Amino acid sequence: MIGRVVVTLLLVGAILWLLLGSIGDISEVLDALRQVSAAQAALLVLMTIVWRLLVASQLAASVPALPITQAAVASEGAAAASNAIPGPSGTVMRLTILRSWGHRTEEFANSWLFTASLTNLVVLSAPAAIAVV
Repeated sequence: MIGRVVVTLLLVGAILWLLLGSIGDISEVLDALRQVSAAQAALLVLMTIVWRLLVASQLAASVPALPITQAAVASEGAAAASNAIPGPSGTVMRLTILRSWGHRTEEFANSWLFTASLTNLVVLSAPAAIAVV
């Protein structure tokens, strides 16, 4: 157990060192963040919460009997896996989480097909809709 903690901390430290070393001067980033007002920061946090709730509500609406709270956990778990593990890890994580709560693979597949199609439709049609407006 302690060995895992040490390895995890070393990996996190190495990743931070590599990332911070590759982005340039961190003081410029800190200066830019200092210029953000409290109201702007609060608005950004609120917009992020609304965005993540919309993502979770899409999953909750497309999987029968899935509460929004569980949909949020499944969505955030999938996003975390996608950010850490290459490949279709987010999809696998979402399926694993939903199956652990008793949902069938067919429910997940229907949800995935619906939400992926809806997302692609919005992405492809939004520029045309905005151009018309």
